[in-house]
Amino acid sequence: MPASTGRFEIAFSASSREPRVVLCATNDANAATMAFHTQLAELCKTRKTGELMVLEDQAAQPLLRQPLHNGSRLLHLPAH
Repeated sequence: MPASTGRFEIAFSASSREPRVVLCATNDANAATMAFHTQLAELCKTRKTGELMVLEDQAAQPLLRQPLHNGSRLLHLPAH
């Protein structure tokens, strides 16, 4: 399977009424995945509520989406 060559953005939205805020962007899918997990850990640490997502410029829907409920961890993250 060939690697995607699109632009990936890691974005956060506090609610459906709030605009998405791009936290970082990359042209590499692996780097986008790592950035997603880094941002997820930070948002959980600061107990944010909203939705974290990975967006690709060519995709109609987010490639990855993680709802956050007041910092709850739905994914297991190692403690730092």
